[in-house]
This record gives sequence, structure tokens and C-alpha cells, in this order.
Amino acid sequence: MPLATPERRTQCVRIVANDGTTIRTVIGYPVDLIMSNSAVYAGGIYATSTAISATISGAPTVIDLGSVYDVDSLTRDQIQSGVWDGAKIYSFFTDWALPVEDEEPDHVYTFGKVREQDERYVVEMLSLTDLLGQTTGRVITPGCTYVLGDAHVDGTAVPSHRSRCQLSVENISSSVTAVINQMQFIGAGLPGVYPDDYFGFGEIIFTSGSNAGLSYRFVKSYTADGTITLAQPFYFPIAVDDLFDIRPGCRKRFSEDCIAKYFNGIHFGAFPHVPQRSTVLKFGDQ
Repeated sequence: MPLATPERRTQCVRIVANDGTTIRTVIGYPVDLIMSNSAVYAGGIYATSTAISATISGAPTVIDLGSVYDVDSLTRDQIQSGVWDGAKIYSFFTDWALPVEDEEPDHVYTFGKVREQDERYVVEMLSLTDLLGQTTGRVITPGCTYVLGDAHVDGTAVPSHRSRCQLSVENISSSVTAVINQMQFIGAGLPGVYPDDYFGFGEIIFTSGSNAGLSYRFVKSYTADGTITLAQPFYFPIAVDDLFDIRPGCRKRFSEDCIAKYFNGIHFGAFPHVPQRSTVLKFGDQ
């Protein structure tokens, strides 16, 4: 593996969002750095020599990125609307005199929490080893732990251990015909076609308008007159004629959903008849 010249060794960071949006920055370099492949990494005030800090204790690495006076790449709207959720951060070193992208790979991180501090964005970079700290294995619950279908409404594939209900779920395309408020609106072609709660706890994503490309939201409830109520609002205002994709939902209940709605009780991914912990504690000593 080639190594950057020690005397001119410079650290660079590339942040890639799930939709392909990319930020490139060089740490502690006074001007922009142009790589051999013509990729431009922003220098100057965009990052400083103290921009990246790491600890041996396992705490997330922190990067001070950008400035509120220099927001051409990283904006408050992007952060708050979720554009950078789950983004990958690639850190590498190169020779500033002969810069080559990914010349000396350093680490790969995932985009974590963001806060504003001292006129800069402070981003926590979680290493891929942090994933090892997540809980794994089967959880005994009365509600199903599987995801309906094998992909989300945005096309992202669901891991095989989470998509075992073995149902094919198709997106339904529609448009906004009326906006009640930013949590409720009516979809074209839905009234009278789909029953109450058909899309309850389903997924919805906008394909046009200000919210196009943002991460999907869950549907809190749906009524047969076509009214969709969101569990969480989209960042930008919803407007009439905005296009969206929506898919049926599942509230993870055995009788009401898996059997009555989808006729799929054989693949139910939970234990509805196991007594709750409070019940066991109440009668366990009798």
C-alpha cells in the first residue's frame, strides 16, 4: 500500500450521503487541494489542524467541520432534514504536493450526532466497530420483529434476518390533493379504494417537491377518505401536487395484522401468547 511522504502527509475526509451527495475536505491545509483524479478537497477555514480528535476509550471520534459562515457544502437544512443520516465518512492521508485520493486509507466511519459549537459543526464519527456493540440475537416479544416485505419504500433492501414474513409489498404512487397541516394530507386515488388503517405504520417517501429524496417517514394512521397522518413531519412544507410513494403497513399484531390483514400467521415473528414480565412477577411467587 503506498504511503504519503511523511514531511508532506496531509489528512483528508470524504463524506458520502446515501443519495450520493459528497463533501470533500482537507484537514489543516490553507487552500483547496486538487487530487490526481481532479477531485477537489476544500481547504482554508473549512477545517483546522485540531479538527479531528480520537480517544482510546471507545468514545466516538469527533470532527469540527465547516463554519456557519461557509455553508456551501454542509447546511443546517441538510442536517436537520436527514440528508446525512447514515452517511459514510472516509478518512485518508496523502502527499499535499502530489495528492492522490485514498492514497493511504485511514478509517471508515458512519455519520453520527451533529451539534453547532464555536461557529462550526461538530460531527461525531462512529467507527464501524461500534456496530459490534449493538444487541443481536432473537428478542422474545409479543409484537413481531420482522419488517414487512424485503425492501423499504425507498428501495433499500431489508437484511435477511429482518425480512422473514415472506410477503411481496409494492409501492403505491400518488400525489397530494389537499394539505390539512404538515402532519396530515390527502392522497390522490386513495379515497374509497383502501380501507381504514390500510397504510397504518406503513412507509412514505416523497419523489417530488421540497422533500424529494429525504428519508422516508412512518404513517401514524390512515382513513378510508384518503387522509394520511404522519408519525413524524417531513422537514420541508408539503404542497399540493407533490408526488409520493406509500406502502401498506403492519402494526406487528398477530390476529389483527398477520392473520386478518395478510393471511400470513405461519410467518409471524414473535410470541403473542407468552405472558408479559409484569404477569410473571405478579404470580411467580404463588
